[in-house]
Formats: sequence, C-alpha cells, structure tokens
Amino acid sequence: MINILLVNDTSIENHFGSEIVIENIKKILKKKKIKIKDEVDTEKLQYKHKLNKFILNYKFYDLILVNGEGSFHNNSKKLLNTLYLVSSIKKKKKINAYLINALINNNKFLHNKSLLNNFELIYLRSEYDRKQLLNKQKKNRKCKVAPDLIFYKFPKKLKSIKSKTKGITDHTNYKVSKILFDYSMKNNSSFIPLLHAPIFRSSPIKIWYFIKFYLSIIIFYYLKKLKFKIQYQHERKFFFFKEKKEFLKSIKSKKFIIIGRYHALCVAIYNKIPFVAIESYGKKISALLGDVGLKNRLININQIKNINPKLDKLTTKENFKIQKFLNKIDQRIEKMFDNILNNFYGRKN
Repeated sequence: MINILLVNDTSIENHFGSEIVIENIKKILKKKKIKIKDEVDTEKLQYKHKLNKFILNYKFYDLILVNGEGSFHNNSKKLLNTLYLVSSIKKKKKINAYLINALINNNKFLHNKSLLNNFELIYLRSEYDRKQLLNKQKKNRKCKVAPDLIFYKFPKKLKSIKSKTKGITDHTNYKVSKILFDYSMKNNSSFIPLLHAPIFRSSPIKIWYFIKFYLSIIIFYYLKKLKFKIQYQHERKFFFFKEKKEFLKSIKSKKFIIIGRYHALCVAIYNKIPFVAIESYGKKISALLGDVGLKNRLININQIKNINPKLDKLTTKENFKIQKFLNKIDQRIEKMFDNILNNFYGRKN
C-alpha cells in the first residue's frame, strides 16, 4: 500500500465542481490501492505559517500528489505556497511529487524551471496550458494533458425531465455573474449557480459561516416579502442547490444553457446540452472548447441578448466532436494515475 500526501483538497469550498473532482481523485486512489495518509486543504495553502507548522510535524509519505485545480492562475499565492511546501518536504526527504488536474495561465510568479524541477510528472487540463507552461520546451516529457477529473465515471443514470426552459449559470466574476442573474430573471430562465449552500463542518470558522448563511437566508426572505430590494450577493443564495445531484439534473434538463463556469461547461459537454460559454478568468473555458473543437460557442457578456439562433442546437458535426473527446475518457484519466505509479516504482527501483 502506497501512503501519500494529498495537497490542495478543494472540497471545502462549497463548490460542486471542486467537490466532484476530489471525490473522483479519492475514488481512483482507492481503486489503485493508494492510501491518503494526510491532506493539505486549500485553506491551509493560503497561509505560510500553517504550512511551516505542517512541515515541522512532517510524517513519512511515499509520494506527494498535488491537485492543481483552482491553484496556478491569475498570480495565485497558492502556486507559490504549493511550490514552497513541496520543495521544503523534498529537502527533508527524497520524495516524488506529481501535479495533476492543473491549469497554468496569467501567472507572473510562474517560473517554468521551478515548476518542472519540483514535480516528476505534470498533468494539465488542456493543450493550451501545456503550451503555456512549456513555451520553448515543447518536447519536455514531464508535461502531459489529461481531461479534467470531473469527467471521470460521470453519473449516467441521473433522471431528469427535459424542460423547454433555458438555463444560465453564474460566473467567477461578480459583475458578470450579476448581469447573468438579472438576464435570467427578465427572461424566465433558470439560474444555476455552481456554488452550493455551506455544509456543517467542525472548524469554528466554517460553523460560523454555516450559521451566518442560514440566518441571512431567513432575514432576506422576510425582507423580500416586505418588497425590499435585495442585492444580488444575497438574492443568489435562494438559488443555491443543496445536493450535487440537483445541480447536475438542472443542467441536464435544459434545452439550452448560457455558461460562465468551467465545471458547468464540463457537465453540459458530457450531456451534449446545446450551450454558449463566456470566458472565465484566464483561458480555461476557451482552452477546453479548443480541445473539444467548439470554439465557435464562445461569446462575450455583451452578446447574450443577440445569441445566434443557430447555436440553439448542436449540429451533427459538433455531436461527433464531443463524442470523440469523450471516447475512453475514464481510461485516459486512469492512465494518468498508472503513469504516476510507473514513474514512482521506476524511480524507486
């Protein structure tokens, strides 16, 4: 049994995409008989003093596995802290480290050599990200591409009744998200946020966040009843789903969807729901559309009132491109873990 340190557990972020990704990582690790001995969640990666405490109490691990989701973009502090954590542990003990499910863009802190030197293998979510990282080192064998882990063993038996309504997701940018919300309300479309209601957790901060969330729901519910105008940041909470099945069913049931979230796009692509997508931070949405071959479905926020009606349905060619992308997707994701194990045992021997 291999014992590992899993870095960047994003399941605490009240975000369905992150939750599913971590579930799938753990599912595959169990299948491959790899045991998670310790985890460093995304919150710890924000604070260097917490990492120093963790490094000081370092235990023995066979390898380090870093989930790169939501970490290495837009001048992220988490990138620097992740590299600091990995390099500090590697100085204490000669140990292999692997980066998976990552995207690399818009990061002035990114130094190709430091990233490549810290990891034995790097798996990025798109060909665009691979080119961004490698730049002039295009033949470097450390860097590979594998589909986002949300695609792994995607639930196929989710029953949902096809509706005649359109769906509109939220967006990572608050202002864009508000525009999408307002547009959905004016056009009788379903608003589908990727964030979900907080789960009760043992951390004092998380307990306070849980209580605060539901108290605000009660307060703003009665303010709405009294015809007070509620700001978007509070009103959107009434649309949060409690279960990921509800979120997945909501997307699957729509005849067409306007998307502003990467993982919502993944769900739409898997279920072959006609869509248009608005770029998120960096290039992660256009990068995925590039890999699938559907860049024609990328729009900007100013175009939502004038979407080409031809995009209301997927063409035969588009369906073929999606199917080609999805072919053997589970095997391709598992192959990433097999390659990591082969690399680990190869270096160990």
